[in-house]
Amino acid sequence: MDALDALTPLDGRYRKNVEDLRPIFSERGLHRYRIRVDGEYLIALSEHSGVTSVREFTGAEKAAVRGLADLSLEDAQIIQQLERRGTNVPGKPETARAGYPSLPKTEHDVKAGEYWMRARLAETSLRDVVSQTRLGLTSEDTNNIAYGLMLSDGLERAMLP
Repeated sequence: MDALDALTPLDGRYRKNVEDLRPIFSERGLHRYRIRVDGEYLIALSEHSGVTSVREFTGAEKAAVRGLADLSLEDAQIIQQLERRGTNVPGKPETARAGYPSLPKTEHDVKAGEYWMRARLAETSLRDVVSQTRLGLTSEDTNNIAYGLMLSDGLERAMLP
C-alpha cells in the first residue's frame, strides 16, 4: 500500500514508527485484552471462598485460562466470525470451522469473545465452569479494564522505551 492511500498517517508514513503498538491496539489486541480480563476474573472467582459455583482451579488450569489470551490470528478471526455471522450455520458451509461448535451470531464483539472463550474452556478440564464465565460482569466492565491495560502496556512496552 502506498502511504498516500493510507486511511491515516499512522497507517501510511508513520507505519514503521507505530509497529510496536499494533499487537496492543489492533482489533486482535483488543480481543486479547478482553479475554485476559475475563480469564483473570474467572480465576479470581475460583479463588474466592464465597463463590461456590466455581471450584478452585489447579495451577495448570489457571495457566490454561491465562493462555487463552495468546490469541492467534485464526482465534481472532473466529471471534469476528461469531460476531458477524456465527459458526457452523446450517446451509452455509463457508461458516463451518472444523471441530468448532455451532454458535449463533452475536452482533456484539465482547459477547463473541465470551462465546469463543466458553467453547475453548469446554474442551478442557474446566468444562464444569463454562457457564460461570463472566459471571456478574457487563461488557462495559470488561472493556474498561481492557482499555486501561492496553494504555498501560502501550506506554510501558512501546511508547516510553
